[in-house]
Amino acid sequence: MTQPDMNSGSTGADAEDFPQQLKNFAADLRRLRIERGNPTLREIERRAVAERALSASAVSEVLNAKRLPRQDFVMALVRTLLAHDHDGRERAVARDDPRLNTWRTRWQRLEHLRIEQQRSRTSPSTPGPYFSPIHNWPFPAESSQTQGDRDGTGTAPPAGLAAAMLLSALDRGERITLPSLVVYAQAIRTVAFSPDGDLLAVASHEVSLWDPVTRQQAGPPLSGHEGSASAVAFAPNGRLLATARTDGAIWLWDTETRRRLGAPLAAHEHAVTALAFSPDGALLASSDTSGVGVLWNTSTWEATRITARTNAMAFSPAGDSLAVAGPDGEVQLRHLSPEDVVVTLRGSSSGVRALAFSPDGRRLATGCDDHTVRLWDTSSWKPRGERLIDRDSEIRALAFSPDGHVFATSSANGDVQLWDRDVEHPLGLPLTVDSAAATIAFSPDGQLLATGSDDGRVQLLITKVSSPWLVVDKPEGFTVAIDVI
Repeated sequence: MTQPDMNSGSTGADAEDFPQQLKNFAADLRRLRIERGNPTLREIERRAVAERALSASAVSEVLNAKRLPRQDFVMALVRTLLAHDHDGRERAVARDDPRLNTWRTRWQRLEHLRIEQQRSRTSPSTPGPYFSPIHNWPFPAESSQTQGDRDGTGTAPPAGLAAAMLLSALDRGERITLPSLVVYAQAIRTVAFSPDGDLLAVASHEVSLWDPVTRQQAGPPLSGHEGSASAVAFAPNGRLLATARTDGAIWLWDTETRRRLGAPLAAHEHAVTALAFSPDGALLASSDTSGVGVLWNTSTWEATRITARTNAMAFSPAGDSLAVAGPDGEVQLRHLSPEDVVVTLRGSSSGVRALAFSPDGRRLATGCDDHTVRLWDTSSWKPRGERLIDRDSEIRALAFSPDGHVFATSSANGDVQLWDRDVEHPLGLPLTVDSAAATIAFSPDGQLLATGSDDGRVQLLITKVSSPWLVVDKPEGFTVAIDVI
């Protein structure tokens, strides 16, 4: 079977080569079509995989290099062609079929080249300012960008009939399919929203930034981030991004210029699994797979090692203390100035893997390997009620909604569950995915919950500001759907 020519991709190519690379890509698709019996456009439309419609006109545009479609369209087209041999006999092609990897990589390179072409046409010739993380930290706070700013109108667009129709459909519980945000060949390690909600950072084999509204990549992946990415975190002002690699190095980036700032921070000898800034941005906490935890002073970038073994860390909303969870089931609450252990919590005989403070600081949630979640009252440090059982698998991640009334858990069995903080009861049925969600994050307005899974998927779960909650359910292919639970 014909495989796309990887040498004709965008690696090392000038942005002006994009039209030719797109033609090469379309030629590969046409060759694949011929190999699979040369079905007509209407046959392709009729045979399309159930989760992604392929109109004859759209397929024609792609095969003739008129445009570069979304990744989910390309994957659905390739799967549809591969699913039928030259005699028209159908053979199911799973979305994780190894034959898809080359096409996925080729599309990603083309998309990066397309973005570079756009940037080369619109960017000024002089490079942007360089910001030193040592001398110019903290950066001045930036105001949130409105949707009107984003679309260039200067004012927020009116809701209109389309928005009203969408909200009405959601309230009736109707399913509405949306393109998935991204599908990578490697596991998603961390997802994180910027403080203004305009960007979603994704750590996988690379670090990429996405616009959660358009679900499009906001420029190419961060350049120079050699090695697989293992964690990301935005500083409170959104101007600084910390990223970590599997070799233990931590890099700092200016989110506006996308430039790497200075040399890497070096205190870890193993893969860094977690990064978190304090609420005032004065400290950056990091921990690695060996249990080493480090606090970085963001004015000098001096490192202080945390004495306890560390599985997870979380700053209190007031920023005066740090919760540190270890593999022995203990959680230590530490004052930051001076550093001192205030209290030790023991609510599990197994390791604690996830921690999250409620935004008002009145609750601390802990997620454990014994499949349980426990809520603690931070005024007395006593557990609230009974342990919450999260079915049959250990807890991998925790996150509170910005209003603090709901928190979300993800488990190793693939469940993402929403919980009511006050009644300590699950909200509806869990969202079940094919692979465990290793990371979850609420958007600053609480209307989106991003999940990153071991199968390389980033999904956006759509919520409502008030109940009932809406979540995104993932069917078999490269789409997501909105459901009322």
